[in-house]
Amino acid sequence: ENDIISSVWYMAEKYGVDRKHASYVEKMSLSLFDKTWNYHRLGDQEKLYLQVAAILHDSGNYVSLSEHGNHSSNIIRTQSIMGFSDKELELIANIAKYHTTRIPTYSDQSYYVLSHHEKILVSKLSSILKIAESMDISHMQKIREIEVLASTDALQLRLISNKDILLEKWDIMNNVEFFQEVMGIRIKLKG
Repeated sequence: ENDIISSVWYMAEKYGVDRKHASYVEKMSLSLFDKTWNYHRLGDQEKLYLQVAAILHDSGNYVSLSEHGNHSSNIIRTQSIMGFSDKELELIANIAKYHTTRIPTYSDQSYYVLSHHEKILVSKLSSILKIAESMDISHMQKIREIEVLASTDALQLRLISNKDILLEKWDIMNNVEFFQEVMGIRIKLKG
């Protein structure tokens, strides 16, 4: 697994990915994955898909800043990354594609062709990636940690920071609806 991640980072550098930002989004995605497991119930292989998508989510900026989610998706889809089948790369490409404000729809051919199970997987993982991306929308890594506290009717996300995180909170709230829909739980923000 370390070899896989090393090769993914090599690829990220080839496409000029901002290492600090991608590393932060990777860390926060994996943290959210672990802390929300009771809602998505996905395993280690799916966690690896999320990790790869998090590292490469901005690789499409190499092609163009506009629609970079699509470009990231195309880059991932056309690479051969050690340890992944073409089908797995298609899943990772879709997860990365939807890290922006865009949500998966049946009009997107790459999403449409997935099986029902794969659509659910992509939706769950991209909803986690969206929140991790929002946590670093400023590319300044202002949130040190995220705590997830569950109650009967909501998940409380506590953002731990000693900086002004108004922009990050605003962006999380803009992207949280999809997470709520996919995971079936309301989100409240604190911090």
